[in-house]
Formats: sequence, structure tokens, C-alpha cells
Amino acid sequence: MRDSTKWVEIELPNRPDGLRIATPLGRPCQVVAFPRKALPNLRRKTLDPHPLDRQGVYVLRGLLGGTTRPELYVGKAEPRSVGLRLSEHAKDKEKAFWQETYVITTNSRDSRVPVSFVEARLIKLLKEAAKEGRADVNQRDENIPELTRMEEHAAQDFLDTAILCLRALGVFEFGADVTSENDDHAVGSGGTRSAPKGDSGAPDNAEWVLISKKDDLRAYAREPYPGNFIVLPGSSVQGEVNPKFYEDPDLKVLREYLIEEQFIVVSGKQLRFEKEYAFDSRLTAKKIILGHHGQGRSKWKPIGE
Repeated sequence: MRDSTKWVEIELPNRPDGLRIATPLGRPCQVVAFPRKALPNLRRKTLDPHPLDRQGVYVLRGLLGGTTRPELYVGKAEPRSVGLRLSEHAKDKEKAFWQETYVITTNSRDSRVPVSFVEARLIKLLKEAAKEGRADVNQRDENIPELTRMEEHAAQDFLDTAILCLRALGVFEFGADVTSENDDHAVGSGGTRSAPKGDSGAPDNAEWVLISKKDDLRAYAREPYPGNFIVLPGSSVQGEVNPKFYEDPDLKVLREYLIEEQFIVVSGKQLRFEKEYAFDSRLTAKKIILGHHGQGRSKWKPIGE
């Protein structure tokens, strides 16, 4: 069974400047955090590769006037370097709120940040947080660039990893991202949607629904952040699985574990989730519920659509 835990290494260099470096294991993404006041000294430090000499996306965060909600700003450095952009912002009176800096870059000279994609998505997520009263933001939307499906998958994976690093560094204003509902690997918006009309069985906190008319199944889930797709109690599960299902030993072990620990229990002629369970993706959750490898028309869809 694949472990759904995501590991991020936090490096605290031996310097009195508050520098922190978050690096996910096995991924080229890297988030470098430091106080605004450390910017002049950091530019003179020897780092390889130096985050301020590279292209990337940055987040400025701070509190002003004793408020409890942080103010944030998301920007991109392309083709100019992050260091040059931050130096410009340091002279901008509108950035007086800025106290902490988070630079999204890479730890590899052979990889690059999908700058425009990441910036546009983060601004969208930040504005969602502002609507929910969790943050303040004052900047315009950015257009998401047109990408091939393969390019978008890669860019989305980088973004998910960057958000994971930001959370590891204590920045929780960015929830899960909003992507195509046709992508089983896509992540949810993190917001609660209203239940569809006539669906009295939908839990109040449900964000996603999976319906299989062929198998008479209906399941609900929520996704508070990437890599944490939670199937909710009351969701129905296929009792008899496709023989090919057991060709994947991870799925076999996971299904047996869920039944043994009574996350899944017998309910009439079917099975159902008795307790919520967090999967690492929509696709894994779908396979367990439908009892096969996930092929077919049944897809997770946003509640209310």
C-alpha cells in the first residue's frame, strides 16, 4: 500500500537571518523563506543555486495595524530575477505590509518553474481565501497560460508541491487548487459547495460526488488540500470487485485494511463508509469505491454541477 504521507525537508542554515528552505523529497521544487529585513544580507550570501538569482514566483506576507488577517501579494520574476523584483518592491510604499518572503523556485539547474501558471493559480486561491475572510489581497487576476495537457499536468504537479512546501513553512492561506473536473488526478478547490437539488443524502461538508448508476453507487468527498482526498461517511462501495482489481496488490491491501478497521462496513446488499478516510488522490478513492481500475464514465464531479 502506498503511503499517502508527503515528506518535506526543512533546512535551517546556520545563519542569524531567519532563512528557511523547504524541499519536498524527490521533487525539484523548493520554497525559500526569509524575513524582509534579511533581503540585503541574503543577496550577499553564497547559496548554490542562489534563489534570488533565479526566475520564480514569490509571496509577500505580513500584518499591519494589529490586524489578525494577513495581507499577501503574489508576483512572478520572469525574465528578471527574483532578487531584482524584490528590490523593486522594497521601495514600494504599497508593500509596507510585507514582513515575510517566500520564494518558489527549484533546487536544480536543469528544471524551471512554470512561472505564469503558478502565479495565476496562487492569485486565484488567495482571492478565494479573501472571500472566506482568511486573508487580505489587492491585486488583479492573471490569465492562466494555454498549455498542452501534458504541460498542464506537470505545472499542476509543481504547484501542488509548492503549496505543500508553503504549508510546511506555516503559510495556510492557499487551499487546494481548482483544475479540470475531468482529471482524476486534479485537486479540489477546498471550498464547500451546496448539495445538488434532490440529493438529500449529501453531507453538509461534501465538495465532490461520484455517481455510478450502473452499480447504484453514490459517494461523497471533500478535499481540504492537495493529496488529502477524504471520502465521507455514508458513501456506498461496490461489494463485488472486478477480478483484475486484485492484480494491484496495493489496492487489495488497502481494501482489506479499510474493511478490517471498519472504515467500510456492510450495509444491506452493499458496503458503505462508516468513517471518513483520507486517500492520496481522487483516482485511488474511485478505484476502491467502484472495485475496479477506475476506467469508465463515472467521475468525481463538484457538488451542485
